[in-house]
Amino acid sequence: MKLRAAALALLMVTCTQLGVSPMASPKSASSPAGPPVAGDLPLTKVDFSCHLPVSKYSGGGDFASYSNGFIAFPAATFSPDPNGGIHSRYLEQDFATDAAPVLHGTPQGGSPSYDLAQPRWVPVSSAQLTADGGSYAYTTFSRNSSQILAHVVNVRSATEKIFDVSQVDRAQVADFGTTGVYLIVPSALGGAGEGVWLLNPASGAVDRLRAMQQVMAVRDGYAWVGRIDPRNPPPQQAEGTVANTIVRLDLQSGTETTWYYRSGAILWLYGFDSRGKPVIGVGGPPNGVGEIRLVEQPGSQGVQVYSGGFPLSGPRGDGDRLWFSGAAGIYLYTPAHGLRKVFAFTADANSADRFEPAGFCR
Repeated sequence: MKLRAAALALLMVTCTQLGVSPMASPKSASSPAGPPVAGDLPLTKVDFSCHLPVSKYSGGGDFASYSNGFIAFPAATFSPDPNGGIHSRYLEQDFATDAAPVLHGTPQGGSPSYDLAQPRWVPVSSAQLTADGGSYAYTTFSRNSSQILAHVVNVRSATEKIFDVSQVDRAQVADFGTTGVYLIVPSALGGAGEGVWLLNPASGAVDRLRAMQQVMAVRDGYAWVGRIDPRNPPPQQAEGTVANTIVRLDLQSGTETTWYYRSGAILWLYGFDSRGKPVIGVGGPPNGVGEIRLVEQPGSQGVQVYSGGFPLSGPRGDGDRLWFSGAAGIYLYTPAHGLRKVFAFTADANSADRFEPAGFCR
């Protein structure tokens, strides 16, 4: 039961960070599908051809699994990859690929990814992968002690280096950059994390870089942090701390840049585009979820990706594209066409099963 609880907790943490609820079940993998969901967008056919890797999550009993595959556009049909299976391991409290050589891991802050460089499915989120797709990192927790282990994996050989990182309580991998593996401590309430540590993937040495709260993400040597401007604070929520300002902090120099501020609003970080620019959610009364904005420059209001309140998660950056997941489909944003629903599946409100974009559409 511990693994099942951990898997469900991971899904809840991810959804809470994105400001959405756990999504519904993909029972049908073809478009169109099922009755419309309130507030959803109409299904639209795209005018290009490619195959989008998607991770299909299924939970049941004490176990969870992913049946990964590809959506072919413009037909918008899903085909499972026979080498795309990933399943949970109860005793080890991690996930393993069905394909050999077997890779082990834990998607932390996301779903499994398709490693285009290798090419194969890996049991970690894209933030846990190096840019060249050659390595990834994840953490595990001992069943019988407080020991926390960091695993650095070579994708091609499926070999691991394992380091004790128990000095970082409940450590999770936030990013694997050119300078090493960035670790944070996740919030017990499922919101933003605390502190940033850097793990040397060769020696296992761990250095604390910064002590801070409300760490929303780490990318390319920068921490993205939520702050409250007391001049016009956002409304409080039942759980966690909210922010009306998002700051980028250089983890080496300590230099802070206020990237986005909205008076009286609740802000959260959805993710990043392919250039590392933040995609920010803007919410607040009376409607809760309000807008999704791509903010390319600090201090700007950015570009409105979507305004309508329909809950989405993601994104996955892909050139000038942003791929999102929703309660009943996959959604695509481009500067030319805005946000469109491009793949549909039938939703089941009683399940957390879902499709998630998992890589570049090629």
